[in-house]
Order: sequence, then C-alpha cells, then structure tokens
Amino acid sequence: MPAERTKPRGTGQAVLAAKNCVEGAFAVINADDFYGREAFMQLAQTLRENNDPQQHFIMGYILKNVLSEFGTVSRGICEIDQQNNLITINERKKVKKN
Repeated sequence: MPAERTKPRGTGQAVLAAKNCVEGAFAVINADDFYGREAFMQLAQTLRENNDPQQHFIMGYILKNVLSEFGTVSRGICEIDQQNNLITINERKKVKKN
C-alpha cells in the first residue's frame, strides 16, 4: 500500500487476496453497499444458469438510488455498449445528492 494511502484499496484488493482460495462462480458484496436481498438472489440465479468461465456479471444500480442521505460517497460509473457489455468503470469521488 502506498505510504500516502490511509486505508485499504477495497473490494478489488480483497478479491485478489482470495484468488487462490475461490474456485468456480462467486459473487462479492460490499457490506456498506448492500441494497437488498433481491439483487443478490437475481445474481445467484444468473450464476447458476451461466457456467461459462468467460462470462462475468456486475450488478448495476441507478446512481440516484444509491446515494447517501448522510454525506458524500464514491461510486463506480459504468459505461456499457449496445450489447450491454461493460466498456469502462470510472470512479467518481465525493458524490452527493443535490
């Protein structure tokens, strides 16, 4: 971790740390960004139905629905193509409701 960084890198770093322990389909959830059981039930169903190891999935949410009432947040803004393939994720910091 760089000296100027005061906290761990987050989910990506956690997944990399577990890479030698996980086999097969899996999902990752951030405890501070849990938006309900239904989304993860849908993701689990998708993982059960699609066992191609080259397939990857991400749960996306409409930004206005995942902002905090208690201050700013960081969010990854996803850009997709016309076939719903992920093109980029751009991190936005200090996002708040206006």
